[in-house]
Amino acid sequence: YNPDYFDVDDGIMRFSGGSFGGKGRGLAFLNSLFVAMEFDKKYKDVKIKIPKTFIIGTNEFDYFIEHNNIESDITLKSDNEIREIFCKGHLSDDLISMLTTFVDKFRYPIAVRSSGLLEDSQSQPFAGIYETYMLPNNGKDNHLRLLKLTTAIKLVFSSVYQKNTRRYIESINYKMEEEKMAVILQEIVGDRWGDYFYPNVSGVGQSYNFYPTSYLKNSDGIVSLAVGLGKAVVEGERIYRFCPNYPKAKILAEEDILKESQKEFYAISLQITNEHEMPQSEDTYLRKLKVRKMAANGSLDDIISIWDIDNDRFVSGNSKVRGPKVVTFDNILIHNKFPLAEITRNILEIGEISMGVPVEIEFAVKLKKDIKHKIYPTFYILQIRPLTINTKEVTIDLDSLEKDKIWLLTKHGMGNGIINDLSHVILLKT
Repeated sequence: YNPDYFDVDDGIMRFSGGSFGGKGRGLAFLNSLFVAMEFDKKYKDVKIKIPKTFIIGTNEFDYFIEHNNIESDITLKSDNEIREIFCKGHLSDDLISMLTTFVDKFRYPIAVRSSGLLEDSQSQPFAGIYETYMLPNNGKDNHLRLLKLTTAIKLVFSSVYQKNTRRYIESINYKMEEEKMAVILQEIVGDRWGDYFYPNVSGVGQSYNFYPTSYLKNSDGIVSLAVGLGKAVVEGERIYRFCPNYPKAKILAEEDILKESQKEFYAISLQITNEHEMPQSEDTYLRKLKVRKMAANGSLDDIISIWDIDNDRFVSGNSKVRGPKVVTFDNILIHNKFPLAEITRNILEIGEISMGVPVEIEFAVKLKKDIKHKIYPTFYILQIRPLTINTKEVTIDLDSLEKDKIWLLTKHGMGNGIINDLSHVILLKT
């Protein structure tokens, strides 16, 4: 921690000692990788960066548990009771002092993210187990903004003891005592568009494609894209998928893209209707916006196409053609107005080589460009983690099976495998 370095664009600042946790280690790895490989010099008039990142090490979690007398029997309480107990607890004076300076300095939206010791291990995935709190961080009262930030940190701490977390940790044969929580404060990538804040594009890239189609191979990888914040990707909502090795290849037919394209996206509301409203869940300050309605502000010009109803075809960009607006990313993936496919392909490849296993990355993109004022389209990588896969090939000869002994059969399945120790099957007739 050094307040004099707050103005530095790149790098990671530590707010307390201890481990960085899983996400924090991944970000530190990325930071060193970017410096060593000079990624930002590979593309003309395009920036590749990690957002401003501040990490609260696990020492603060240890302090919080000890000084607020959080006992092991807290797990007997309900999730809401656990949250209340943590919100009433006190963070260390040193951290409060640093966060006070932080709040005085920064007014852009902040993501308060978990970074547990067990997260992102190579043997067990933890994605989606803990919560992330998105804060607008734009109020006039610095004390209230500090209170919201500290509340979000305490809620991330409390997530270690939530019922779903405990069940998951026990199911993968770990003990609750083994988990400690670091917290990441990360600048949310995006721009202000009216009363809302969001990036043009968010996505998740995987260097291993579990379900390749046509001529695609597992090793070609897969990328999932969404307009706005990445919650749509994480939640499995309507998104767009492409292969970074073959970005122009459409995985879906045009008619299916027309029906299944993203209609809504997530953004942070900057409207302050109640400045005293504290974060209560991941969605406290999030809003769902209509693609059709928000296309008018120009934020989606390089992302949408118009379905030309007179000629049954897509016309790239927000043109005057008569027809519905559809999220296709054609200007980016087909016309290469931003080298998204090449960037994701390179980072996934280098990440897999460096980690020695397939990897998954989260990213966000700002497309604003003003060369005169040195504003460049920027690819922000938010996270990298090992991708848990079973590379053992399983071949099942369907022709050799005795059809009269099969009690469940499908001709459309995703992936296959064999479980040898299955002893009972329970069929529940609803």
